[in-house]
Amino acid sequence: MKIGVYSGNGTANESLKKIMDLLKENFDHVVDFKDEIPETDVLIIPGGRASEISNSLGKGNLQMLKSLVKDGARYIGICAGAYLAIGGYWEDTTLTGEIVLVETNHPDIWNWKRGKGFVRIRLHDHPIASGMREVRMWYENGPIFSKGKYDVIGEFLDDVNECGSSISMRKSPAIITAKYGFGDVVLFSPHPELSEEQAQKLLFNAIIFQGGKVCSSMRKI
Repeated sequence: MKIGVYSGNGTANESLKKIMDLLKENFDHVVDFKDEIPETDVLIIPGGRASEISNSLGKGNLQMLKSLVKDGARYIGICAGAYLAIGGYWEDTTLTGEIVLVETNHPDIWNWKRGKGFVRIRLHDHPIASGMREVRMWYENGPIFSKGKYDVIGEFLDDVNECGSSISMRKSPAIITAKYGFGDVVLFSPHPELSEEQAQKLLFNAIIFQGGKVCSSMRKI
């Protein structure tokens, strides 16, 4: 299994570093990319700023990424990476609308800067949750997902709302998954890589689950 992690403009250093450290401890074939999309089994877009990531990758790379997922690759988006894969916004100045992989959007995008802190996530019965029921995860301005065509892996039990949005995060989806063509898409609003060890397993499971099952071992795959 080959995993590609975007490391170019727009990524948050802490998110990127933690993802790379965790993956290199557990998987053999991990590469980072900036300007060209590699042919990999799994593509991960870390936290950061989706608008800057989209403009940095450019239309050609975004379309290639979309084609790879359609042909069977897995896309994992964390915070900014999740924003990148849902309905576009600020499309007059960014390319965020070029790679909509899940039919949903942020219902209050103008109040995206909700704040940060640890939140509780209630997990649903899904292979990625793998028997877990509740975890604490780091949240930092991640998207709220409107209703759409996806399965919910976990939902927020807490709200972060420093901006005074009229929309609460509580009971809204925090982690979702959907098919795009032959590929899978997994989107995290909070950060599994910056969370407690149990929550980090969600990232590993998102990478390795196959056919409704999670592999028994994640070290050096």
